[in-house]
Amino acid sequence: MAGRCFACRRRSITTERNDAISSAWAPNRRRSRRLLGALALVFVALLAGCRDRASTRGADTDDAPTTVRIATFNIQVFGRSKRSKPDVMRVLVDIADEFDILAVQEIRDASGDTAGAYLEAMNSQGNEDHRMAVGPRLGRSISKEEYAFYYDANVVEIVGRPATYPDPDDVFEREPFVARFRVRAVDFVLVNVHIKPHDAVTEIDALDEVRAWAESEFGDADLIVAGDFNADGAYFKEDMQRDLLDMNWITPTGLDTTVKDTDRTYDQFVISDSLMDEYTGSIGVYRFDREYGLTQEFSTKVSDHYPVFAVFSVAP
Repeated sequence: MAGRCFACRRRSITTERNDAISSAWAPNRRRSRRLLGALALVFVALLAGCRDRASTRGADTDDAPTTVRIATFNIQVFGRSKRSKPDVMRVLVDIADEFDILAVQEIRDASGDTAGAYLEAMNSQGNEDHRMAVGPRLGRSISKEEYAFYYDANVVEIVGRPATYPDPDDVFEREPFVARFRVRAVDFVLVNVHIKPHDAVTEIDALDEVRAWAESEFGDADLIVAGDFNADGAYFKEDMQRDLLDMNWITPTGLDTTVKDTDRTYDQFVISDSLMDEYTGSIGVYRFDREYGLTQEFSTKVSDHYPVFAVFSVAP
C-alpha cells in the first residue's frame, strides 16, 4: 500500500526587542512562552506517533490480503489499432483494476509497444503500482503474439525470472509463458496459454509436459494453468476430453466465456492438486458489458472474450 507523504512548513517568528517595554507586560510574555512550550511538546508527540504508525504500517496484518484474485483475458487482436481508441482503453484499464494478477493473451503488435502502453494506462490513474512481465513474440505465421502478466505490486511480487516453455518437440503454436508469484507467504507458478484452435487436443495433451518442466524450472509444484484453451465446440469436447490433462479443471463446463452469442467455454483455469486447499471455490466470468453498461456492439470492440477469474486464499 502506498504510503502518505506529509509536508511541514516552518513558521519563522521574528521578535524585536524594545528596551522601553514596560515590566507590566512580563506576565503576558511568560504565559506566551508557556503556551509555546506546550504546543512544541504536542507537536513532538504527534511527529513521534506518525513515525510509529509509518514503521508498523507494512507489518499490519489487518491490512494484508487474505485472498488473491487472478484472471485470464484474451484481448482479441490487441495492438496499435485497439490501443489508439481511448474509450476502449478506459474499459481495459478498469478491467485490470478488478484483479491482482491478469494473464493476457493475443497481444499483436510488431512494434512491441502495446504491452507497455497498457501498463502505462493502468498507472496513469494516480496512486497505482501495476507492473508487468512480457514474453517474446510467438507464432509460426506472420501474425505473432505476445503473452503478458500484469500484477498489482502492492499485493503481488514476482519471484525469479519468467520463462517461455522451450517446446523441444515444437508442439505449440505459441509456447506457454510462465512466471512464479508470491502473495504474502504463498508462492505459486502461473502458466499463461493460448491454445491453437485446430490443434486444441494435441496442445492440451502436451500441457502435462509443460507442467513437469515448470515444476523443475521454478522448483514449485503449486501450479495454475490459465488462458484461452479453445476447449469447446468443434475444437475440443469438454465433457469427454478433459482427462487429457491430469489436473483439476475448475472452470465449470457450460460457462460461456465469449462476448458474442456463441456460448463456449474457451477460457479455463486448471490447477494442481496441491492448490486445491487454497482454491476458495470462487470462479466466474467478469461480464464487463453488464458491469459498465456497455452494448454488445461496443463490448466486441474491447474483445470477443470475457475475463475469467478465480480466487485463492493466501491467509496464513
